[in-house]
This record gives sequence, C-alpha cells and structure tokens, in this order.
Amino acid sequence: MKNALIISAAALFAGSAALAGNIDFTAVDTNGDNQLTLDEVQAEKPEVTQEDFDAYDADADGFLSEDEFDTWKEEKKRADDMSDSGSMEEPEADDTY
Repeated sequence: MKNALIISAAALFAGSAALAGNIDFTAVDTNGDNQLTLDEVQAEKPEVTQEDFDAYDADADGFLSEDEFDTWKEEKKRADDMSDSGSMEEPEADDTY
C-alpha cells in the first residue's frame, strides 16, 4: 500500500515540478486578463507541458485562474519540501495520546 501511495504522489508531483521558483501570477499574465494561457506560462517556464498545465486547470476552460495557479505553486512547494526531507511517504499515524 505504501508503494502505491509513493508512486501516486510521485506522479502527482511530477507535473508540478515544472513550475519551479517563486513566479508571480501578474508577471506571467502578460496581457493582464487575470488568467494564464499555456503560452504565457511557457514564456516563463518553457518546460511546462500541456499535460502539466491541464492538470491544474480545474475547470478545464483552457486557462489558469490565479487560484489554480496558486494551487500549482503550493503543490510544487509541498513536493520540494517532501523531496528535501528525503521521503515521498506520508507520515505514519501516531496512535499515542
């Protein structure tokens, strides 16, 4: 079960890895329409794929809202934090009170 969890977490975070660094939504939104296209994201981070982008386009409208973009950044940060700790596993439940 743990192996399945580790594999699932790795797959989920693989796409988020492309969105590295502290990127500001308004800086990426070059046309100022308060939504990001894949082209705008790729202008900042060319390694972002359509699959990466679509994974965080929660409403599937072809754009990232600021909330969707922030979710992507938060997932990236969590993936980095887990990677830095050397584990992709969730912490074991503590049954002591």
